[in-house]
Amino acid sequence: MTLNTSQLTHNEPKEMLVTVHQLLLCPSISSACQAHLRLFAAQIVDNEFEFTACGIFHLDLSTLHSIVAVAATYNKILYQLKIT
Repeated sequence: MTLNTSQLTHNEPKEMLVTVHQLLLCPSISSACQAHLRLFAAQIVDNEFEFTACGIFHLDLSTLHSIVAVAATYNKILYQLKIT
């Protein structure tokens, strides 16, 4: 649950940046509004937001994938050692 929320939070600025750029392409937006949108887009790009575990590793879906892969490998090794 936490990893999924972290992944969604990490992806949200990218989606928001696409929306801001789509708004900038609209010809009916005033120059003042365009300036604010450009400033907002710069802030989105400059401020990366990620959850970490004490700064050691990032918490996202790739972390979950790694944990599951390690657990499956460990179980397979234990099973193979038990057979022999």
